[in-house]
Amino acid sequence: MPASSDAESPLQGPKCSWGQTTSALLSLQLGWGLWLFPAAYARLGWLPGIVITLLMALTSVYSSTLFTRLYMAVPEAVLLGDIGKAARGEVGRTLVYCVIYS
Repeated sequence: MPASSDAESPLQGPKCSWGQTTSALLSLQLGWGLWLFPAAYARLGWLPGIVITLLMALTSVYSSTLFTRLYMAVPEAVLLGDIGKAARGEVGRTLVYCVIYS
């Protein structure tokens, strides 16, 4: 069977815009907390609620930028533990998994 060309690659589908990607990442990071927004806004008020929401959005964008830089530094990485292993060996991998899953 011949190797597939770039034209047949499943990655050649429609592209997402920057806004669509950011929206998807924000919705994933907010998760079920999004259902609690009305109650939080009712307690905090509109202005503090919007300020906190914007801070969460900026933090999300910044963390996704950091994760992208990490994965670009270690192209063969699949999990964050792989990045820890590339940095500090098995001790790094174990440390990353302890931090993530504790």
